[in-house]
Amino acid sequence: MLLVVRKVEMNGINHGRMTIILIDRGIMGLWAPRPSRLVTSERLACMSRLQARFGLDSVYVVCQPFAQGGLNLRSLSMLNKATNLKLCWTVLNSQDIWAKLLKARVLRNKRPIQHHSFSSLWSSIKEDFGIVIENSIWSVGNGLDINFWNDSWCDTPLVDLFGIPSHIHPLLVSTVSDYLLNGQWNIPPQLAQAFPNLCNVVNQVTIPLNQSEDHLIWKHTDSGDLLLKDAYHFKLQHFQELHWTKIIWNHDIPPSKSLLVWRIMHNRIPTDENLLIRGCYMPSMCSISSTSLTGSNTSKASSNSIRDFSFLKYFKIEIHHPKQTYLREVCWQPPGADWLKCNIDGASNGNPGLSSCGGIFRNSSSDFVYGFAEPLGVATSFYAELCGAMRAIDLAFQFHWHNVWLETDSVLVVSAFNKPTALVPWQLRNRWKNAIHKAKSMNVIISHIFRESNQVADLLANHGLNVDTICLWHSIPLFAKDSFEKNKLGVPCFRISLV
Repeated sequence: MLLVVRKVEMNGINHGRMTIILIDRGIMGLWAPRPSRLVTSERLACMSRLQARFGLDSVYVVCQPFAQGGLNLRSLSMLNKATNLKLCWTVLNSQDIWAKLLKARVLRNKRPIQHHSFSSLWSSIKEDFGIVIENSIWSVGNGLDINFWNDSWCDTPLVDLFGIPSHIHPLLVSTVSDYLLNGQWNIPPQLAQAFPNLCNVVNQVTIPLNQSEDHLIWKHTDSGDLLLKDAYHFKLQHFQELHWTKIIWNHDIPPSKSLLVWRIMHNRIPTDENLLIRGCYMPSMCSISSTSLTGSNTSKASSNSIRDFSFLKYFKIEIHHPKQTYLREVCWQPPGADWLKCNIDGASNGNPGLSSCGGIFRNSSSDFVYGFAEPLGVATSFYAELCGAMRAIDLAFQFHWHNVWLETDSVLVVSAFNKPTALVPWQLRNRWKNAIHKAKSMNVIISHIFRESNQVADLLANHGLNVDTICLWHSIPLFAKDSFEKNKLGVPCFRISLV
């Protein structure tokens, strides 16, 4: 047996946490200790010190996030559960030999075995297998690894969507690739007749133009990956957020004073009464009596008030004067000859909230060529901006406009063109890759514009919030005509900028 041990120290204390790579009955994997093994003497002593220090009935109060009234400390038992969840996710997604061997041993048709398996790794993560499957969805690539009926790849498994009896589920073994032909859906007529809504369901899923592998996506993150931090927050029990926490936990308040106020809110100040309740008999040592204003470092800019200035000077707090501002003239510029410029924008009532996108195509003479506004449902503002860019590329590709200049007031959209998969949410990733693929067959450039010069696209995007289906225009709509004429005449706009 080959054994490699790596000890991990946390806050200078060795908690016995080990990562072990071993060959165990033909399986090479990672061993994760169970929660009970983390209850060491060091941890018990640490819990006792916290309880004695703050006088808490349960030490897990301090393990709640700041917004929920805690101190945002990490619970070791919860961290161990999160590690097991992350490890289960890694096993299902990894293509390493050890993961393939383990999956071949404990999974049958993507379902876990019911009998016992002599594997410490599987014993630690088998309880999280169902959690991972319920909170994951498949991103369609070539479709070879996705069961067409049983797997979740279009929000809801098709067997649940169409009410197929459970005893038939094991007999449905066809994959998504069986219903794809040249990158397009190819549903047999008999199947479409038996399930009339099937074509509408599958057509909502974007098939990538370039061949790629299928990927399992964690639903609750934009990246689609499950990190240990995400697993910890998923496992953590969530309570109602408290409004006062946003006031005391502030970057401009020294942590020692925030902690003092936190103890006041929980009635954990060592006053005479509280000390007597805890069995301590000593003179009062309340820390409030000796409190002074400390921590004079702040990043906030000072106001123009003489009273505030005198107060800050009296306590010797460093003053940051407001930065000087100036009016900056910004203008919309037409494209060059044989080019079209498309200004795009997204709108969202909340983040996330009801959202839409819009755009306007203009030629080198600043004449209107084409416009669109599309409702998107509930989404973030960045999601709406990306949808506007993708819709503009799709229209340019459809009408064979080969020289297109995209202009947006979102810096993130410009960055997404340089890093196609780093910023784009997983819900849009296939569609975004297809848009990039189409853009490579054209002359497409993208640049940033200040929102003051992007008013026409902003009006179109806001119009999309009030419609149910996509709107397309061959002439400028009346509600955007004034801003359009100002851009055409070169009327400048003004923006307040910092020096």
